[in-house]
Amino acid sequence: MSLVQGYSRRRTRLADSYPLSFHCLLCHGFEEFGVANAAVLADDSSAAAVDLVAYLAQLTRQTTTNVTILTNGRPDLEENSKIVAAKARGFNVDSREIKSFQSGGSAGSPLAVEFTDGSVARFGFVVHHPRTILRGPFAQQLGLEITSAGDILVWGMFQETSKRGVFAAGDCATPLKQVAIGMGAGVTAGIGANSQIVQEDIARW
Repeated sequence: MSLVQGYSRRRTRLADSYPLSFHCLLCHGFEEFGVANAAVLADDSSAAAVDLVAYLAQLTRQTTTNVTILTNGRPDLEENSKIVAAKARGFNVDSREIKSFQSGGSAGSPLAVEFTDGSVARFGFVVHHPRTILRGPFAQQLGLEITSAGDILVWGMFQETSKRGVFAAGDCATPLKQVAIGMGAGVTAGIGANSQIVQEDIARW
């Protein structure tokens, strides 16, 4: 069995500020190179999520040297060792609780972040990679192992899951959710599934 079931993203308030928010700077954001500043939103204290925030912050620094990590009033994030380390390396950390995001601000910093205390900060853009959610009940029904990032765990070069005979490909089985990667994974999963069938046929000789 081969699963190519896709995923959806958890909707956040940032949806209202698009196209000034990006979930991946390898797909978007390069056109904003040289902006005065940018922000990265942290809203999940899991180890995988904080590691991703650190990665996105460093990636954002390739676009602008003035990068702020927004922890949205969460002390567990502000005190996280990775966030503390980022601050020591010159990243700004803003712990104020966020009320809303609004586009249409000043030139150069067109995204306005309003905080619950009434203050406002402006950025060229904000990066946020919300947790992805697998579509459909199949992974759960089949008892497949899931990664800390919420993807189906696969191993080896043929996309096999934790259950023999089940292969997963595409966005449901990789953190790199891009069309070309998904197409290639689908091909290798198909080869793996057929190879396993052939091996089982030979075993019955």
